[in-house]
This record gives sequence, C-alpha cells and structure tokens, in this order.
Amino acid sequence: MGRAQSDQVWTLRADDSGRLAVRGTVHARITALDVAPLLRPASNAVPDLLTGFSREGCVIIYPASTNAARFAAPAAVSFFVPGGPRNVRAVDLDGDGWNDLVVVSQLNDKVLTYRNDHGHFTNTAEAFAGRSPREMDIGDFNSDGRPDLAVLNRFSFDVSILLTSTNLSSPVGFLTLNNTYPVDGQVNGLQVRDYNGDGRDDVVQLHLASSEISVRLANTNGTLGAPTFYPVTSGKPAAQSVVDVNNDGIADMVSVDLTGSVSVRLGLGNGTFGPEQVYYLPENLRGGLYAVVAADFDNDGKTDLACGYFD
Repeated sequence: MGRAQSDQVWTLRADDSGRLAVRGTVHARITALDVAPLLRPASNAVPDLLTGFSREGCVIIYPASTNAARFAAPAAVSFFVPGGPRNVRAVDLDGDGWNDLVVVSQLNDKVLTYRNDHGHFTNTAEAFAGRSPREMDIGDFNSDGRPDLAVLNRFSFDVSILLTSTNLSSPVGFLTLNNTYPVDGQVNGLQVRDYNGDGRDDVVQLHLASSEISVRLANTNGTLGAPTFYPVTSGKPAAQSVVDVNNDGIADMVSVDLTGSVSVRLGLGNGTFGPEQVYYLPENLRGGLYAVVAADFDNDGKTDLACGYFD
C-alpha cells in the first residue's frame, strides 16, 4: 500500500490470526502501483512492484525479494513517461507469457502500452482516451479472450472502453477507442468484473457527489448498456471493492464512506444487487474510511476487509 504525498510504499502481511503488520518498506513516491511478475515470465509466482508517479513522470519497477519485505531496492527498471503516469497496470497483452505495461498518461489524454521483452520495455502503442484519464481497470468486454481496458476520464466526465487488437502480429496495445460513455455524479472509482456470468466483463463506477454506485453490463459486441444506479445511503462513498462476501460464487458490492461506514450489497447473479446493508465504525472512531481491500487474511475461507482510515 502507498499514500499520497508520502515517499514510502509499505508491504503488510497477515499472521495466522489474520492480523496485518508492516513487513517491508520501499522508498518510492507514487500515484499508482501494481504487483505482478515483470522481470521474469508471468508464470513466476513471485511478483515485482510496479509504481508510477505522475508529478515526476516516472515508472519504476522494484524487483521481487524472497525475504519478508517482498521487494528489494534499488530499482531494477526506471523510465520517463510523457504526460505523467497517473495509473499503471501489468497484463500480458500479446500472450507471449510476459506481462506488459499499460500506463495512463494524464496530461496527454492517452493510454500508453509498453511491450515486455524479457524485462526490457518498449513503447509500442498509444491510444487516445478522454480528458485527464485517471483510474483504469482490465477486463474482456467482447469475450474474445484478450484483455481490454476501461479508463475513467475526470475532466470530460466519461469512461473510455479500448479493445485490444485480435491480430497477434500487430503492435501490442489498445489500438482504437471503441466507445465513450458519459457519467455524472463526480465519478471517482471504477472496477471491472463479470457480474451476470455471461462471460463478458461489466463496469461498476463510484459516484462521490451523488452518493451512488452504477453498473453497466456489457453487450455481446463489447459495448456497454445503460447504467443501473444503487444509492449509498450513509453519505459520501470514497472507495469500493467487488468481492464475494458470502462465498456463494457471486460478486458482491462493498463501499466505504467518508463518514466512517461500510455499505454492502449482495449480488443476485444476474447483474443486479440486493438491498443495502450498512455497518458503522465504533463511536470512539470518529474519522472516515477512504480505501478498502478484500482478502482472506486469516485463511478461514471467508472474505475479510482492510480499510484505510483517517481521523
């Protein structure tokens, strides 16, 4: 995990009881991070640390370590990205067994793709998004088995969907802008998942100003349908996560709120969600929640939540 305006990235690991503790620290200024094998084939189980920092225009990769700290310094790869790398993601776009890099260039309104040639990265494609692209997520919207991209654009108030070329001999990257979908309510979060089990990924967006979460289901041609809105009644949602809370094999919707509450809606399996359940922080914790991560921290087969908290 990292924090804005900090120069550190922390690795937290859980003990047998599920309690998290800091096990390692890397000195890195970030606006986004991802973890995946990058200096070794994608099949390698030990991930490297991928970071991007928009203000200095740099993407940096820290190598995996076998000790408790998980990542080692100094950096193994570092390069400049025009327009500021506001977001970064690792994914194998060309199916060669090596994870490539997808970078959002915020000031240039572009998505840049860097092909991974055995740990060496080359810019192979650029695609226009909307104005001031920021958050992004990887999915498969047209069910062709290739990774596609959803990008949230802050200043043009829309979401761009970019499909990967199905021609494996073409340059690696998102070569065309497939569709743009307007949004409202000050969207500040985006996630991609198959919510109705049809083999095509769908899009969930978090609307801060209107206190809503919206769901757009993918059509057979990779386009997105009209949004369905779900209110978050407790206040201003700051972050969301899509996880299987009750272990029924169906994705559920979890969001955390700046007032200090957690909202849960269980998925119904057809792309819709049930009634909202709200859980509040104890009275002695007066601050808000601004981030949420879901995992099975204590290895009991149930999903747990770790929330970012400020007072």
